[in-house]
Amino acid sequence: MLLYIFTILGGDIAIMVFNIIFSREKYGFAVWQIILFSLLVMIELIAIDGFCAWFVLWRLPEKWFTYDKKIFQISKGRAKFLEALGIKKWKDKILELGMFTSFSKREIAKPDDIEYIERFIMECNNGACDHIINVFLGFVVIFLFPLKWIWCFAFPAACVNLVLNWLPFATLQYNNYRLLRLREVLIKKQQRKSKEEE
Repeated sequence: MLLYIFTILGGDIAIMVFNIIFSREKYGFAVWQIILFSLLVMIELIAIDGFCAWFVLWRLPEKWFTYDKKIFQISKGRAKFLEALGIKKWKDKILELGMFTSFSKREIAKPDDIEYIERFIMECNNGACDHIINVFLGFVVIFLFPLKWIWCFAFPAACVNLVLNWLPFATLQYNNYRLLRLREVLIKKQQRKSKEEE
């Protein structure tokens, strides 16, 4: 959580410093305007991200996010690519908002329960949907500012938002891949157990 907050603030401060150094004279911004506009665009992006999360979580049917939906599944190659990007090192540092859904995605609490694993996959799919929409939706702020503000404030903030949404999106996709494999193992175990009991 702190890493996520510091990343938002760090991105916002970087935008402020960049504009104080390079845009103040070119566009005639006062320092207070740069600080105000940087904070304003950050607040707008948080509002957009929050609205999207609320909509995906509370307004879209759960059946859209079940374990069997191919749209959320990734290939072994994509999982290996994410591993090459070091996802195993940084995935646990990404903000996890399970407190809003009463379902923590930090760790697998019931590794032998197929229903629990399927619920976990659904929560991952729901979160992945939210974050991938926000990757693109964040660029809406470009249309909320006058032209001379776009390159100074809106576009850089949208790029920070893109990174902050892509990281959890990639993490959730990777977790989904591993959970689906775990589910397959559990089903095979269950089938073997049923045969033994016969």
